[in-house]
Amino acid sequence: MVGLGVSGRSCVTAGLCAALASILGKLAVDDVIVARALEQTGWTAGVDDVAITVGVLVCRLLFFGLMFFVNVFMMTHTAKALANSSSTIACNISITGTNFVL
Repeated sequence: MVGLGVSGRSCVTAGLCAALASILGKLAVDDVIVARALEQTGWTAGVDDVAITVGVLVCRLLFFGLMFFVNVFMMTHTAKALANSSSTIACNISITGTNFVL
């Protein structure tokens, strides 16, 4: 990030956090993806259905908590970028562009 000021770095960080929060949100609400991921890791081998259901629920709660944390981090960097930027439009375009690219 050579050449980017505080505003530019905060815009890129906020866009990165927005993209990550989107992925975490999808994982938090879809139990099928989480169950398949647990099966592929081999965690479910020889484990009964109740333990698998509890494992999926714990993973989904973890993803939800991480999504909340990343959203707070994103909002902090968005506010920092807007405070240090001379143009709110340029700042919002940078955040949205980073989110789409990632």
